[in-house]
Amino acid sequence: MDRQTLKGLNLLITRPQRHSRLQHQLVQLGAKADCVPMLSIDAVPASIAPLQSIPYFHRVIFTSRSAVRYIEPLWPEIKLTLTSNTKILAVGKSTQCCAQQLGLGHVITPKDHYNSEGLLSLDELNHIEDKNILLITGVGGRALLQDTLTQRQARVIRLNVYQRSLAQLSPEAISELTQKAYDLVILTSGESLHNFFRQMGLDDLQLSLVVISDRMVALARQAGFKGDIIQAKNALDDSIIQAIIQWRERLNHDDRK
Repeated sequence: MDRQTLKGLNLLITRPQRHSRLQHQLVQLGAKADCVPMLSIDAVPASIAPLQSIPYFHRVIFTSRSAVRYIEPLWPEIKLTLTSNTKILAVGKSTQCCAQQLGLGHVITPKDHYNSEGLLSLDELNHIEDKNILLITGVGGRALLQDTLTQRQARVIRLNVYQRSLAQLSPEAISELTQKAYDLVILTSGESLHNFFRQMGLDDLQLSLVVISDRMVALARQAGFKGDIIQAKNALDDSIIQAIIQWRERLNHDDRK
């Protein structure tokens, strides 16, 4: 890949993190890339009091990088509930890297699907009757992971350490985004997708979406979006970039026919 690979593309990134590595990489490949988060993420007060009834945990699950980031002040106390046999799991590779920065050596992740379904497919989260599981996550979100672990007869302690809030754009900001005529909008969660549609509307959207799962494709269609949807393999920066490059190559091939 060179600096001309994505030349001429105008992209909008909606992830919470500004000045992200993804934005930098896309610009390096020749694209124009703006970052306008559709969600903000903030810490919430968390206490280890719910953990005091559990002598130790068999499994600890991090559901995002934010989960790792905001648990850090409490981590020295949480470590006391771990044993040499405790399995540490993370939803994806980026979360795995963050968890390892806490001093955790072996962190297990799904092989392909970096989501709740991927976690639930792991051997470490099957046959977990009477196992104590610490779920480190945020307020709200999907209930699938916790509900399924409970159905599998595990004892799940949920520790919410952050919350997502929908970003509210000013009328001026919305008008500016509309005028920029983006080719692609990168959306990496159902919440960001719905907030983008809510604020931008669907009627005048002349662009394509980049999403990271079958579920997000379905959500976009259910919301009434009729444009092209590009599905990346997962939420990793490299996967998103590869999906965009492949889409661009298909367009160039069709133009040459």
